[in-house]
Amino acid sequence: MGQEDHRPVRRKAPLLASLAGVLSLVTGGAVEAQDRNGGGRRVTLTEYEASLPREEQERREAIRRANEEDREVMELQRAVDAAEAELGRQCIALAERDRRGQPRNPRDNQLRSSCSLR
Repeated sequence: MGQEDHRPVRRKAPLLASLAGVLSLVTGGAVEAQDRNGGGRRVTLTEYEASLPREEQERREAIRRANEEDREVMELQRAVDAAEAELGRQCIALAERDRRGQPRNPRDNQLRSSCSLR
């Protein structure tokens, strides 16, 4: 008793270093990493990524680009959704004005044509 076996932890050192890199990606800062001898040291995201094999660096860059493209698409989709919602509100308001028999204006004709396309 009292003497603990740390060999399984030492075998996991590369895994812990990888996990440290992932945590660094998530937190954007330095994290404790296990080096191959089981010792710890702080590494920055830049240091960690620079230590990765070229294929892994390229894979991560491709993921970053894809994520950025996804963000851009999501922003565009939100803008489209907002525009469609606004058009829907305007179409409802136009229908309400028509129902009340209020005078029409030229802008209403353009809006009416857009509403009929929906």
